[in-house]
Amino acid sequence: KMAIAVKVRRADGVVELQDIDVTAGSSNVKGRVDMHNAGPKATWTINLASSAFAIADLPALQAAAPAAKPTARAAGSSHFVFTDAAFSFEALRARNADGEVAIGRFTVADGRTLDRVQAKVTLRDGKLDAPTMQASGYGGTISGVLAVDATRGRVPTIALRVEGRELDLAALLAAAGVARQVRGGKTNVAIDVTMHGDSPHQWMSGINGRAQAVVGPATLVNAKLDPTLTFDRLAEAVNPFRTVNPSTDLQCAVIRLPLAGGIAQIDRSIALETKQIDAAVSGTLDFRNETLDLAIRPRIRQGIAIEIPQIAELVRFRGTFAAPTVAVDAMASAAAIARIGAAIGTGGLSVLGGSIFAQSTAGAGACDVALGKAAPAAVTAKSTADTPKRGSPPTGNDDLTKALKGLFGR
Repeated sequence: KMAIAVKVRRADGVVELQDIDVTAGSSNVKGRVDMHNAGPKATWTINLASSAFAIADLPALQAAAPAAKPTARAAGSSHFVFTDAAFSFEALRARNADGEVAIGRFTVADGRTLDRVQAKVTLRDGKLDAPTMQASGYGGTISGVLAVDATRGRVPTIALRVEGRELDLAALLAAAGVARQVRGGKTNVAIDVTMHGDSPHQWMSGINGRAQAVVGPATLVNAKLDPTLTFDRLAEAVNPFRTVNPSTDLQCAVIRLPLAGGIAQIDRSIALETKQIDAAVSGTLDFRNETLDLAIRPRIRQGIAIEIPQIAELVRFRGTFAAPTVAVDAMASAAAIARIGAAIGTGGLSVLGGSIFAQSTAGAGACDVALGKAAPAAVTAKSTADTPKRGSPPTGNDDLTKALKGLFGR
């Protein structure tokens, strides 16, 4: 149910909608719209404000929206995360407009809210410019600039720049479908990209630019792992301390994606540091076919004793965006087991009190490397297995066999 009040004034080539006052459910809109019909194309001047606006309160508008036209590939694209359904730009070509919109609280379709939303828009002959877009949400502030060139006869082009400051990590994880109790973790996001095409899949298939997120110190409560969740499987593989400690003390995390032609080539530009480990990521994100192939190398931090049964040397995260898989690299795992066996055989169980894995020495951390602020730190190994003395048994699976024999007195 809706209530509408408006004063209409008509003059030569002009229709003015004054004192607009619309309510629907919890939503309301006030302001005015002037429509000038002089010339080949109508020009609208819009000035609207709302103290609260919820998409769910306007089902009639949702039902009236034109259905997206499927592209030629849509029939085989149901597995895509970014839909291949085409978006119509005809509304941008139909008229010119200048507008300002202010919304106190904007509730989107999934129930999430943005506060103090403001936007200024100019539309001329299919070219839309939004030089001012800002809002408060996810615990921080969001601002952006949008330019769309949908000139008739040309492939639509989108340029987007978004900056998020002091965003809440828990809110961002929840938006991504990850339920995790988090304290702290203020996050800054910067996106500057250009895209082409008329569907989200086409936009991502040729995306160029950069995207970056930097997460500050946070405490993540280690709830019981759910093996059906990809995020939990990945967290367990990368950080086995998660299963023995009540919480994870995250010192920083970085995601920096250089994007070219729909591909992000990652060379340690994704990283995290906790109190006990740091991890660097290398590999490829391919938005053209929505696949990923990432190698994650966890590393024990200097001075941290091993108090867990095993640490993966290399975790592989690969597959499609919709259904990625997590696996520990078999060869790296075998090498790690061999070094543990060598440590037992040459130094006894007490050797396990200190890390026998590669550790970062003094120098740059994984996050600084990911941000491009420093070169990768040197690594050292605190194990006689990695630096055998003369007469020591050769490293490898023989070490494990000998160590186990020695352990059980055989």
